Amino acid sequence: MKTLLYFSISLILYSQFSFTQSAKLDTQEVKVLKQIWGKLGLEDKNEWDFDKDPCSPGRWQLFVVCDCSFESNTTCRVTQISISSQNISTSLPTEFTKLQHLQILDLRFNYLRGTIPSEWATMRLSNLSLMGNRLSGRFPTTLTRMTTLLELDIEANRFSGPIPKEIANLKNLDMLYEIIYIP
Repeated sequence: MKTLLYFSISLILYSQFSFTQSAKLDTQEVKVLKQIWGKLGLEDKNEWDFDKDPCSPGRWQLFVVCDCSFESNTTCRVTQISISSQNISTSLPTEFTKLQHLQILDLRFNYLRGTIPSEWATMRLSNLSLMGNRLSGRFPTTLTRMTTLLELDIEANRFSGPIPKEIANLKNLDMLYEIIYIP
């Protein structure tokens, strides 16, 4: 009985270890991350080593969270990205839409400018934080088509005008942080 118990525990530990060791980020998602990092001007920073799997332990964990349960625990997908306080001064890349399992996107406290790309309406995010940037223009109606949002934080930007009635499309929204900029 003792031998059987030892064998069972060893098999469970081995299978969990081997699954976590063999799971890697989907190669297409690695390419997408490279595109995003390039557009955000982050490719030259030392902490972005694309020779290492972004889902493996290390510096990446501060910025990327993955779910490695795909394809029998051999493939990882990006589910969360947090790139806050990196002094990014560019527009929002449309390439985020290519990460089809992305649920949480946090780009707080940068210098992002422009507006929210219309392509973002296809994203299935639960949480989006763009607080403390320099995004501007009318309240982005793109956001009103992101019906999976639970939490939306776009305060401390330069959006103007009324919040559109289409905001009612966000039936799952629990939290909305927004302050309209009045010049």
